[in-house]
Amino acid sequence: MDTALIDQGSASSFVTENLVQSLRLPKLNTAVKVIGIGETQTSVRHAAHLTITPSNADAPVYTTTALILKSLTRYLPNRLDIQMQWSHLNGLSIADPDPAGSDPIEIIIGADLFGSFILYGVRKGAADEPIAQNTALGWIISGPTSQLRPLLQPSIRVHHCSVTDDLDQTLRRFWEIKEVPALSKLTSDEKACDDRFNSTHSRNSEGRYIVRLPFKNGPPLDIGVSRHSALQSYLRTESRIKADSEISSEYHNFFKKYSDLGHMQRVSETDDLTDSSQIVYIPHHAVFRASSLTTRTRIVFNASSQTSNGTSLNDHLHPGPKLQKACSRHSALAHIPIRLFRRRGKDVSPNSRRSLRS
Repeated sequence: MDTALIDQGSASSFVTENLVQSLRLPKLNTAVKVIGIGETQTSVRHAAHLTITPSNADAPVYTTTALILKSLTRYLPNRLDIQMQWSHLNGLSIADPDPAGSDPIEIIIGADLFGSFILYGVRKGAADEPIAQNTALGWIISGPTSQLRPLLQPSIRVHHCSVTDDLDQTLRRFWEIKEVPALSKLTSDEKACDDRFNSTHSRNSEGRYIVRLPFKNGPPLDIGVSRHSALQSYLRTESRIKADSEISSEYHNFFKKYSDLGHMQRVSETDDLTDSSQIVYIPHHAVFRASSLTTRTRIVFNASSQTSNGTSLNDHLHPGPKLQKACSRHSALAHIPIRLFRRRGKDVSPNSRRSLRS
């Protein structure tokens, strides 16, 4: 037998986590917010089905779904002999066999059940005395039990709550995540990138966008010689794959496909290479994964490789915001078509998804 407190001002019934565990009641998932006196709020994530009967009988039976909280109230009744103290309560079968006991409150019966077990019958005394209400559970006692006025009492227990569905708040958070972010003030670098894009982007005859690289300064660029490091990286890769004909074939097939798709082309004798200071070679290396079921060989272009003066191509470009958390190995400049980069260092023409290789 457990002690319950009736609170007709509560929109729902409640049960303690301790009682749910003791009775091994299955928990139901829920998402509601409980608002109490003073607008205090508590979030509830679980509920349980309860069956309530009188303390001295097996019927009638009442069922409800109660919200689960770790603690309900610190309320304790005054240690008084109710029937000896107030004559108008004599002879009543009190719902609580020990109304002055100190057992903790494990259940709060709210307005969801209160109206269903109220019966005819009220016992009243003087204005400063408690009243008794007849119910299917027995007589329940409420009202003042102290001669002290409320403002002079050391503490007052108040029980009232309303329950609101968290669905509205959940939907609001969903739309806040999905909606276009509010415009924020641009930094000087962001504004420079924005202005450059607006003034230089165009579309080709196929409808694809052509976007200029967002250089911080230039061109011309104050960048060093890059051919030697790119060549050494290439030779190391060739030496590494020489002993494995299958890997070597996949490596060379990658670049053949790259060329067939138009993502790169061989530098011809007619290309203007007189100003070597403005020609940047991107080193690359191959990554082989024998366990991969799709792409065993992947080519990684490294636009962060330092040139002879200690700067890299990426150092001369605005980096832009991070699009993913903890995404440190993707470089946007590793995705540009080699032909356009090597020839002019200023135009990027996004083609297909195959050009977006990391």
